[in-house]
Amino acid sequence: MREVAATWFAVMRGPDAEVRRAEFEAWLAQDSLHRETYSRIAEIFSLGKGLATPASRQQPAAAVPDRGRARYPIIALSLVVATLGGGAWMIGLAQSALHTKPQSIRAETGPLALNARYATRRGQISRIRLADGSTITLDTNSSIAVAFDKTSRLLRLRSGRARFDVAHEDRPFVVSAGTGSVTARGTVFDVAVQSTGTVAVRLLRGVIDVALSSNTAERLTRKPVVERLRPGQQVVMAGTTLTGARSLSSPIDANWPNGELDCDRASLATVARAANRYGNIRIALADPALGNLRVSGAIRIDDSRKLADRLALLFDLRVDHSDPTRLVLRAP
Repeated sequence: MREVAATWFAVMRGPDAEVRRAEFEAWLAQDSLHRETYSRIAEIFSLGKGLATPASRQQPAAAVPDRGRARYPIIALSLVVATLGGGAWMIGLAQSALHTKPQSIRAETGPLALNARYATRRGQISRIRLADGSTITLDTNSSIAVAFDKTSRLLRLRSGRARFDVAHEDRPFVVSAGTGSVTARGTVFDVAVQSTGTVAVRLLRGVIDVALSSNTAERLTRKPVVERLRPGQQVVMAGTTLTGARSLSSPIDANWPNGELDCDRASLATVARAANRYGNIRIALADPALGNLRVSGAIRIDDSRKLADRLALLFDLRVDHSDPTRLVLRAP
């Protein structure tokens, strides 16, 4: 019934609303349960505005590729699909046309000093503009060292994750991380140093070369080990290993510089883990089975309290605040 009510809710806010109004009103009059369920969907839709994040006025350092216009011009309707107690239900999440940038993002401009270092604290995402016009978006708990001279642009990602939007010029732009490096001239890419020491490199736009360090490559093959990436591809460096490039269809965290997850039936457990990287208060699940609930839509993850409250409302759960270090989601 909730699936049917959610479908009617979408139809009556779309271009076919007037054509199907008589059919809708007949369905609504059939049973009081229809009206109650429809009202519940409308209520949750309104609450869902706190979860959904619309596009910003200013494009981020690397915009997520356009996935096409929504079918309904008045609102972009996402669906949260949950399975709890054997029943599936859908909830609409509203998206408006404009919003401000996340407060966690801090822009830094001005001339770049040689051998400069930048770091972010937990929960902070910082956008740094370099002297050559390039930008670095530094994720939570990350640090990077930058050194420019007349012939090269050298950077080393010491920890965490960063997105690089590289200005095109003759000097090579080289980012070192782990046992390898990334060379680019004008492109957009992510580099992430995992807690295990492995390094993931993902290309969003342009072309880059990912290579193991000279010493590592020579020990292995006596020749350079290089992988050239195309947009949408990723490689992983793990010690003396460089995996082959593989394509990523739609990464859940492609829009991380704006503090968002782009979820397409992502598990609640995945959403909680991502949010816990940013918040000082963790989101925990009282029952591991709750982690199988599925979420779709653009979801803000840089405010743990708000996220936990919205998820609880949308999934008919409750938030246990008894532990000051955790927000525990429980079944009623």
